[in-house]
Amino acid sequence: MATSLFGFSGHEVRPLGQIQLPLSLGEEPLRRTHSILFTVVDAPSAYNVILRRPTLSSFEVVISTFHQKIKFLSKTKSALATKRKPAAEVQAVQEGEPARTLSAKVSIQIIPSHPHRVTQIATGLPEELKEKLVDCLTQNSDIFAWSTAEITGVSPDVMEHRLNTLPDVRLVRQKRRHFSPEQDKIIREEVNKLKHAGQIREVQFPT
Repeated sequence: MATSLFGFSGHEVRPLGQIQLPLSLGEEPLRRTHSILFTVVDAPSAYNVILRRPTLSSFEVVISTFHQKIKFLSKTKSALATKRKPAAEVQAVQEGEPARTLSAKVSIQIIPSHPHRVTQIATGLPEELKEKLVDCLTQNSDIFAWSTAEITGVSPDVMEHRLNTLPDVRLVRQKRRHFSPEQDKIIREEVNKLKHAGQIREVQFPT
């Protein structure tokens, strides 16, 4: 393979080559296997393998980023696999059967006079534990920070963020990233919140 790859950092990576390997998801009897063409690179990464859309499409995978799970059909049943767990810990359910998991959450209102102040708890908790948890959250609602504006004036002795860079290293400005107008609006609002709360400040780099 002669085509270079470019990662999130923008650096060029030269592939070592390609290899065709069988890839299995799930466990028997809820397992599917396809032959997948992998591109091999020698580069540091937090992942051993990255699966692209064509591979996920071949398995007919449905992804839930909220629950950190993937779901795919296997013969007449479905397999529910947690992305963060090894294959030995895959959970299997009958097609149409609801998955019982603590990942599913429900919103609850903590302060009646402030309807926007809500939090989430797992739906799979026992009723007795759920009632105790809601009661604890309600009684201690005054100690929560519901926005960044409520946590101003934090002493650097308590918490401080800094970049451990060498003093003689030349600063480099990153290339500008372009987003959609909707994303730009959300980013601008969140940045303004942090600036207003004194959590971040604008730094001018020399050109």
